[in-house]
Parts: sequence; C-alpha cells; structure tokens
Amino acid sequence: MDIRKIYTSKITKDICKSAMIVIVFISVILEMSGQTTQVFSLASNGTNRSFRIHFPSNISDTKDRPVVINMHGYGSNALEQEIYTQMDPVADKEGFIVIYPDGINAAWNVGWSFGSTADDVLFTSDLIDYMVNNYSVDKQRIYACGLSNGGFMSYYLACNLPNKIAAIASVAGSMVPANVGLCSTNVPMPVMQIHGTIDQVVPYTGLSPISAPIESVVEFWVDHDECQKTPTITPFTDINANDNTTSERYVYASGKNGSEVQFIKVTGGAHTWPGAIIDIDVTSKDFKASEEIWAFFKRFSLQIN
Repeated sequence: MDIRKIYTSKITKDICKSAMIVIVFISVILEMSGQTTQVFSLASNGTNRSFRIHFPSNISDTKDRPVVINMHGYGSNALEQEIYTQMDPVADKEGFIVIYPDGINAAWNVGWSFGSTADDVLFTSDLIDYMVNNYSVDKQRIYACGLSNGGFMSYYLACNLPNKIAAIASVAGSMVPANVGLCSTNVPMPVMQIHGTIDQVVPYTGLSPISAPIESVVEFWVDHDECQKTPTITPFTDINANDNTTSERYVYASGKNGSEVQFIKVTGGAHTWPGAIIDIDVTSKDFKASEEIWAFFKRFSLQIN
C-alpha cells in the first residue's frame, strides 16, 4: 500500500475546495482592488518565483515594519490564501507587511512533496533578503505561518531557517515524522499550532509516514524550547454554537530565551482556517486564526543576529 497515494487522494480535496474558493471570491475581489497588495517575482536557485505583498494602509511612514510570510496549502495559491485567511485587515490595523508566496506546482517542498523539488528554504531566505534590501522592514521580526502544506513549511523553516524567522504558526499542518528527528537546531522557536480534531486531510492523530500526530508535534517543540511541561488551559467563549466546534488554548510558557508554545485545539474543527471568510468545511467562528497568530507573533523578536 502506497501511503503517499492515499494521502494524495485525501489532499486533493484541497484542490476542489480551492475551486470553490475562487468562485465565491469573485464577489469580493472588487473589494480588494483598493487595497495595497502588489505582485512581485525574484529569481531563486535559477527559478523565477512569484509572491504577493500586502503593505499596510499607513505604509507611507519610514518605520521598519514586521513581516509575516503566509503560505498557502497544497493545490492553492497566493491570491486564494490572501483572501481566504483575511490577514490583510489585521495587517492594516497593526501595521505589519504580509507576503503571500506561491509554491512550485502549488506545493511546498518540506522534505517530501507532490512533485516539487524546489528548495523552498532557500526561496524563503532569498525572499527575506529581498524584503530587507528593498523595504523598511524589521529583520528581527519576520515570521512564517501557513495552512496545511503551508503549515508543514512553517515548521520546516523553524528547523532550517531559525536565523531569519522569529516565530512560526501552523494551521491544519503538521511535521513530516522523519523531519522531527532531523530538526537539530538549538535555537528556541516560539510556535503556535491551530488544529481541528476531525481534520481528514492532516489527521489530528497523524498519518505515518506523512504527518506526525499533532500532540506529539506540540510536545516536541515544548521540549525543544524548554517550556513548562504543564500548560495553562483556557477555553474560548463558544460565541457561535452553530459552528459545531469548541476551542481551547494550551499555553506552554517560560521557554528558553522567552520562547513559548501555544496550541489551539479546535474540537470538532475540520481542515480549515478558523474565522475564515468562507466555510469550506466545519470552521470555528469562535476566534479568527489571523488575529490569534499576530497576537502571538508580535510578542517575539529574533534572538540571534
């Protein structure tokens, strides 16, 4: 039995969902036309790579801005991720820049992939250098997050680019089990994981050898960052009883160099981005993932030069 074929079958659901997103998003694209998002490209490892940059509405000042790299899931793209996650309004309010990069073949190479052999760690590093060299950005406050395959990529960057990434967040993503053992960096990394318990694409309990169980991933980073083993658990107010979900925040505090691990467990949640603009499956409406991610990120700066 080829587990990768099984997983590919599961994850093609994302592609179908992406098509739905495109159709629904036609009605909101006009609303975005006045926003300050621009399309760019750069050469990385001999390949032209594209990405979208959303500049906050008050970017006219000269203040060095934090940057969030927000990566799409398998089968999706930068534009869909921008619209689906609704991080731009948070950036406008809080004054940070959001980058939405495009993966090769609509995928991120996280140690294994669906046909992409791109060096996406190098691409991310090149992308960060591009931003530092061309814009007023705070290079000590560059963060990475993503959905599904993009969440996997966030973890991959935590292990392979800790000298440039200050914190990461994964929504409906995990780590490739083999990568857990290969993650040898000793740099503390603040981590946020958001995951639904009925996720059928990246299962909460894992799918060996493709994705590690979510709780084991959280445990790995708690140990890595030398956080307190016993979390503080706080339930979210169930403000929307009709979404069929409840959520709890697990905070593993007091990590090395001030690092922290947060896990938001969405009981009943599917393979979705909580608070998203459209429900492509069971989606929590009790909080907005983009707001929670930024509230977490903004507390941390890179600990090394």
